[in-house]
Amino acid sequence: IKQFSSDEINWDDIPKDISPVTGSGYALILHSLEITNLTIDLNDYAEQSHTPVKFQQGCSTICAIKEDMSLHTDRVKSNMRNVSAIGILKEPYCVWVR
Repeated sequence: IKQFSSDEINWDDIPKDISPVTGSGYALILHSLEITNLTIDLNDYAEQSHTPVKFQQGCSTICAIKEDMSLHTDRVKSNMRNVSAIGILKEPYCVWVR
């Protein structure tokens, strides 16, 4: 049985009606998830630190703010990306999973 915690002290079982949780570490808590077929320009978005969005190898999820990075010296050169889904977070936003 998988468990989750928002403080790493108190742990609860993941409800049975939640889709399968196959990993451990962290999980985002979503209010909604919309499946989409969009293409976006990553240079229209920034990290919270107001720097261009950068993906690490194997990373498929990012959090970003709308901000023009098209003239930033460290902008993404391969900047067009397909978006499969858009999620809206809800509290506690992220939890530990074991």
